[in-house]
Amino acid sequence: MVDSTENKYVEPEQLLSVCNLDDTYKTIVWRGLNIVVRNMIKIEETLDMVNSIMEACTSNKDGVINCYPELMDFAVRANVVLRYSNVHLPADTREQYMILYGTDLYDTVCSAVNDAQLMSITNAVRLCLEGVYRQIK
Repeated sequence: MVDSTENKYVEPEQLLSVCNLDDTYKTIVWRGLNIVVRNMIKIEETLDMVNSIMEACTSNKDGVINCYPELMDFAVRANVVLRYSNVHLPADTREQYMILYGTDLYDTVCSAVNDAQLMSITNAVRLCLEGVYRQIK
């Protein structure tokens, strides 16, 4: 219980002194390769990630908006691997698909990623896609 007679607040400087806000990296050996994974990405990168996934799942051709929610999982997987790790995926979409679904690379990267941040990103994309879908129906 907080003592109301003292009103001691934790100041931002105190909070920052006990929180590690630097990027945290983990190196994971995956199939003989050293995969470096960041625990979290910066807020600007999360916004870019949501936009990238939305672009992969929607199109606007001649004013006609189309929504492809079935691409969300693939777009999330590709963005997680690209943004959280030092892995560069091949340019060919078929090869990306085979790597992201045919191996445990995505799961390996996710094992070092902050769950709350990733859940927040996927929830944001879901809400955006639902909004787009409602607009076109």
